[in-house]
This record gives sequence, C-alpha cells and structure tokens, in this order.
Amino acid sequence: MIDVESELQSPMGKWTPNVFPLRVNGVLLSRECGVLYQFHHAEGLRTQSFLRRVVNYGSISGVISLIMLTLSCRHVDRTHSPAALQRLSVWTFYTQAIMDAVSLAAHITFAILAHGRPSLTLIIPAFASSIIFSIEAHHATLINQVQAPGDAINTTIPPPRPPQQAPQDNGPGAETAQPAQRPQTPPPLTARSFLSAFARNLYSDPQARIWIGLLICLTFVVRAIVSPSLALFFVGSMYSLFWLPQIIHSIRCGRSSSLSAEYLIGMSICRLWFPFCFLANSTNVLDVEPRRWVFSLAAFVLFQVGVVLLQKSLGPAFFLPKRFATAQIYDYHPPMPSNMHDPEAPDQPLGDCSICMEVIHVKDSKQLQQVTGGLLQKVGVKKSYSVAPCHHIFHTECLEKWLALKNICPQCRRPLPPL
Repeated sequence: MIDVESELQSPMGKWTPNVFPLRVNGVLLSRECGVLYQFHHAEGLRTQSFLRRVVNYGSISGVISLIMLTLSCRHVDRTHSPAALQRLSVWTFYTQAIMDAVSLAAHITFAILAHGRPSLTLIIPAFASSIIFSIEAHHATLINQVQAPGDAINTTIPPPRPPQQAPQDNGPGAETAQPAQRPQTPPPLTARSFLSAFARNLYSDPQARIWIGLLICLTFVVRAIVSPSLALFFVGSMYSLFWLPQIIHSIRCGRSSSLSAEYLIGMSICRLWFPFCFLANSTNVLDVEPRRWVFSLAAFVLFQVGVVLLQKSLGPAFFLPKRFATAQIYDYHPPMPSNMHDPEAPDQPLGDCSICMEVIHVKDSKQLQQVTGGLLQKVGVKKSYSVAPCHHIFHTECLEKWLALKNICPQCRRPLPPL
C-alpha cells in the first residue's frame, strides 16, 4: 500500500502491485447532533482517478457547450424576421433557457466542490451555458412580442377634450354655477388588490417570467443536490418535452416551424449527451447508478425531432385525423368575383401595390382553367395577388418580402397573419 501511494504521488515508473479495491467498514458519530451513521463495504474513489474524470468531463462538456452556442447563434440569425418568429413556440425556448440556467448553476456548484486545477475545466461549460441562456431568453422574449403585438398597434389615441368654460353670471335669472367636483380618492390598497396587480404585471411582462423561472430553477438545483430523485425527475421531464410545445404550436397555427434540421438534430444530440454521461455510463464522475430509461428518453426526443421535420413536408397535422386538425388558416388568395372586371380582358387590374407601386394584374379563373387545365390548383401554385385581412391587396412576392421584415400591413399598420 505504501509503494502504491508513493508511486501515485511521485511517479517514478517502478513496478507496483495491482491496486485492489478500497473498501472500509466503520461508524460515524456526531456528538453535537446525536447522529449515528454506520456503513459496510463502502468503496472509495481515489483522488487521482476522480480528478482525471473531472478533467475529461469538463473538456468534453466545454466542446459540447460551444457547439450548442454556435447552433443557437446560427438559429437566431436565420429566424430574426417576424414571419419566422410567428412559426416558433415560445415555450420551447423557455424550456431550453431553464435547462441552461440549471446547467449553469450545476457546473458552478460542481466546480466549487472539485476545488483545484480540475475545476477550471468546468468554467467553460458554465460560461457557455450562461451565454446560451441569455440568447434563448432574449429570443423567447422576441417571439412573445411578435406573437402578441403591443397595444400601440391595436389602440387609437382619443382626441383631447376641449377645455370646459365656467358659466358666466349674467344676472339674477342666470343659472347658478355648479360647484366643482372633488377628485375621487383611489380605493385603499389591500393585500388582494396588490396580489392581483402583481399577477397582471407578471403575466404581461415576459422578462419577469424568465427571471422568476430562473430563481425557481436555482432553488430547485440546491434542493436537487440534497435529493437526487428530484434531479432525475427534472431530467426526465425537461429533457423529454422541450420539442413538444413546438409540435403543438405548429398544429394550432397551421404552419410548420422555421427550425432548421441542423438546429433540431444538433441541439437534440448535444442536450442528450449530458443525461447519457451520467445515466448511461457506469463510471461517471458522480458515481450515479445507470438508468435504463435514459434510452427511452433519447428515443422519445428523436421521435419528436422526426415529427417536427415531417411537419414541414407532410403538413403540421399529418398524423391527426381531419376532424382534429381544425386550425383556421387565413387565405390570402380568395377567388375574385367575375363581375368586378371585364371578362374579355386577358389581364384584369386590381389596383396598385403599395409596396412596389406597380399595377396588380390577375387573370380570370375561367381563363386559367382553360389554359392550364386546372394544373395550378392541383400543384397549389400561389396566385399573383394577396388580399390582407384589412382588405388591402398586394403582389404575393412583394408581401412575402415585406412579411420577412415586419408582420404589419404596409398601409394601415394592422397585424397580419403568416403568409
């Protein structure tokens, strides 16, 4: 035993006997607390082996976190337009932001426990998790603002009232002036009114929800250190459901998501690495017992990725019966009445497009069927005109380019649904 310890502390390359497993029996007694703890055949982890595992885990986690950071930046760069943000689920990014907040707190706690040089390798994944959290929280806030437009678009400011003049005293027969009304005092502030006002402000402010969720998650991490079963519940719930809100959002709005295949597959694999590192590896750094349900977790996450990808090609509700797929999609290409224009004219003008300032020409539906034999309706080719819900008409190509920048009408500034 002395030769083994001396070789581990100052390696010289000499021969040593095989290291036998360290097991110990004993009793721990706390005189102040009065707690007696007895253990049998406890296996210890050598310091060198533990530090080596910490370094390996920190290095691989740092690379995985940097890959996730790159994927997040590329995704935000692709989906910064309002039209793309309309097709994303805010709860998907809220869930990922909470997961990154927990990852940040867990890596910092782990670095404090593993003091020394190996703890420096845990700073990289902790720092990357903090940046990813800020990016996803800001992205979720933008999604919430786009999908719930502000009151400045929908409300109109009433004109100011003219000042009221006091009646003049023209004699004994004149009407007596009414006394000025006293301003009404506001009702007293009670605990119920304060809680209701706080709940309304919390519901209307997405950033407040993010920070309160972060506070709850940090409290949860502290509790999870004491209760490992709670940590396993967090892994099983958060890591298995972060793509499910996107599937539901696509079904409800009737549009496929704007998530790229690179982001979906890359983020899923990177996020699944962390539970696999602890729950599928018997020699993990924390000596957590392997769990077989982690493979079911990975299969369910990959199944969700496949559903999101198939929604782009087969439709948002391809796996549901038609009676359940009741998403109401606004039709930007309604048929025009035949009596609006001259049926003999080959091109019927509908006015000028306020985006490109050119005339909008549209052919009669009967002529289109005679020329193409109904082929356009079979393949689903978009028409040259688009009618907004506010009854303003534009070129379809012009409106697509406009909605890539803003989701409001170019003329009346009202919110527009996705095209």
